[in-house]
Amino acid sequence: MDKNLLTEFNWLVDLGAMLDYRLAALYLIDPNATLAVLDNGWHDRTTDLMVEDIGGVDPALFKKTLLEKASDVAQASMPTLITRYILERVRDSQIEEVVAAEFNKHHLTINTYPLSFTEAERRTLVDIMFEQIPIINSVEVVSISPQFITPRYLKGKHKFYVTYNFLDWIKLYDIELNNYPIPDVTIIAPKLYETRPEDTLTEEETKRFTEELNPWIAFKVSWGPFIGIQFEDVRWFSVITPKIPA
Repeated sequence: MDKNLLTEFNWLVDLGAMLDYRLAALYLIDPNATLAVLDNGWHDRTTDLMVEDIGGVDPALFKKTLLEKASDVAQASMPTLITRYILERVRDSQIEEVVAAEFNKHHLTINTYPLSFTEAERRTLVDIMFEQIPIINSVEVVSISPQFITPRYLKGKHKFYVTYNFLDWIKLYDIELNNYPIPDVTIIAPKLYETRPEDTLTEEETKRFTEELNPWIAFKVSWGPFIGIQFEDVRWFSVITPKIPA
């Protein structure tokens, strides 16, 4: 094998993207609210403010539960479709590699922050990942604060970063990205608005913004020189159900 044809693709994935932390937090607050959002489009939501609009839960309490009860939230969480997403991306990549006569390796790093797993828990998680994504070459479990997942950190270690909390991350590093662009790194995140467009726009403006302008493409293009961004449907980041099977 020609080593010059060998490329390493390193995936950094937040555990909070692989598990539906949001639905679990809602369940801890009000199980009935969980049923309400699942029955009313949880997998197609455009903002997490659905917990208030449909579930009747105060968004501040929702965020507080996510932050302050991380361990309870993780234990109550169910898997999302993200492992399947990674499997499909790696499989597609391998098909392209065969056509191009390339030989690449794919490595997965799972970030459990703010949780720190024991060695036994890490081994269990690694075993589960090899079962779900058997074509991956290696799996590592780490606990790294977002404060240390800087553009320079990603540049040196990872090709892809899968995170639910993209808007929080971009707020931390928008200035640094201007000074240290990493267009060869791609962040994969859900298509979610931080607020309801209709809260700040007129009905006509909201329709134009959401249906005609395609803000996801606009955001991706505008940030393209600084970082790669792939916005995906929120269903990939949501719990697997009989209606949304793995």
